Amino acid sequence: MSKAEYKQFKKVGFTYDPKDPRQGISATTTNLPPHNPNKIIEFTGALGADYYVDIDVSGKKVGYKGPTKGRQPDYKIRDDVTPDDIVGSGRVSKK
Repeated sequence: MSKAEYKQFKKVGFTYDPKDPRQGISATTTNLPPHNPNKIIEFTGALGADYYVDIDVSGKKVGYKGPTKGRQPDYKIRDDVTPDDIVGSGRVSKK
């Protein structure tokens, strides 16, 4: 996500809209550590990987979407996410 999206997400979270064709937030599992952006792009097929946000999805509506381009499991968070749900975040290491 971009720096502006990252700041906005941390500040106000995300409001789920069931009418949105994207069907929620795409997320990979926590077993993918935030490391080299090129590795993340390879694993997930993401367009960019400058920032990460770890979200506690306990009690949230989460559905399996399918594998990413890098064959990692891709999930959709189909629920509102508040700043209190964020358990970790930061800039992805360039190493």
